[in-house]
Amino acid sequence: MSTKFSDKLKAYIEISNFERRGVFALLFSCLLITGYYYFKNSRTSQSVVYSNQELADYEAQVDSVFKERVQRDASLYKSKYKTKTNDKVVYLPFNPNSDSEKQLLTAGVPAYVVKSLIKFRTKGGDFKKKSDFKKLYVVNDKLYLALESYLSLPDESPLSFRDNVVDDKKGQKQVKELDINSASLEDLMALKGIGEVFAKRILNYRKLLGGFYDKRQLAEVYGLSKETYDAIEPIIVLKSKPIKSILVNSATYEELAKHPYLSYKKAKSIVLYRDQHGNYMSDDDLRKLHLLSKADVDRVLPYLDLN
Repeated sequence: MSTKFSDKLKAYIEISNFERRGVFALLFSCLLITGYYYFKNSRTSQSVVYSNQELADYEAQVDSVFKERVQRDASLYKSKYKTKTNDKVVYLPFNPNSDSEKQLLTAGVPAYVVKSLIKFRTKGGDFKKKSDFKKLYVVNDKLYLALESYLSLPDESPLSFRDNVVDDKKGQKQVKELDINSASLEDLMALKGIGEVFAKRILNYRKLLGGFYDKRQLAEVYGLSKETYDAIEPIIVLKSKPIKSILVNSATYEELAKHPYLSYKKAKSIVLYRDQHGNYMSDDDLRKLHLLSKADVDRVLPYLDLN
């Protein structure tokens, strides 16, 4: 049995002369290929040698290209920002005590100044005269000089309480003149017939209105009698008119209704008409509203910004 197995194994692994020559040919080919790559990779690579002059010329060429690129980039940068930096800013009159953020920006006041101004007002600060605008630490002398003529403020502070009071024949203190838009609580209490209660009501009503544009509006203060108004009317003046405007083309009806001259019903009709017909272009558009009489439009119009 072992003999049969041995014979079969020999027959299986036995190769012919033709196959044997093929094996030798394959081994010879592998040997040639291996020798070729060994010879190729074992050759010492020849390095390229440049003269000093050639290296200097190459460096000069690189420097020239780099310099041209820097000059081109600088030229593009200047042309891109030339208009923004050289254009003259167009300023408009503005009131730092009452104008909204949008109105201040439209007037040409820089955004960083507007931010500081709003923060200053939020903390209770106000401006009595033009030079007070320099209270803002972000306003330098150059910017103040550019904005000074556009500030809707007096050149000098209104008369102080002491300067505004004179002695009458009986030795009693009497106010000789009072700007109702800049008067303080103490100033108002010095008026004949005006105590602390009415003084606070006047200040509150002035704030709700956004400032007085006519001294006769003082008679609208709740509880103020005709006799009291007639007594103080001759010394009431309007040297400053810090009217706080409402942007009628963007305000909500809640914002409009906060004004004493507009009820919620009238404010809502203003907004509905705007939604249906577009922005208000003039006071004639307001007069088309059936809920607003001519008198309503005339007295609220100074507080509405139609832009």
